Amino acid sequence: RKPKPPNPEFKPLSPASYFSQALQILLPTRALDVRVYYTPLKYDNGGVIVFHHGAGYAGTSFACLAKEISEVMRDNVSVLAFDARRH
Repeated sequence: RKPKPPNPEFKPLSPASYFSQALQILLPTRALDVRVYYTPLKYDNGGVIVFHHGAGYAGTSFACLAKEISEVMRDNVSVLAFDARRH
């Protein structure tokens, strides 16, 4: 596979080309409003890989890795990344 070129301008990436869904989940009992990025399974009997943002950044920091895993695993796993700020 040909290596992907770097992003020389360091522009933010849109999650739309890396995840199939972006959801806003309200957890009222915890007073949290959580952003979730998700690509579901395309086939039965697969797993899910969950990415936690870590170090106060965004779930989209895993966008490239999530897309790569989906491609390598041929959509036999779903990927979920979320922002858990203020946790």
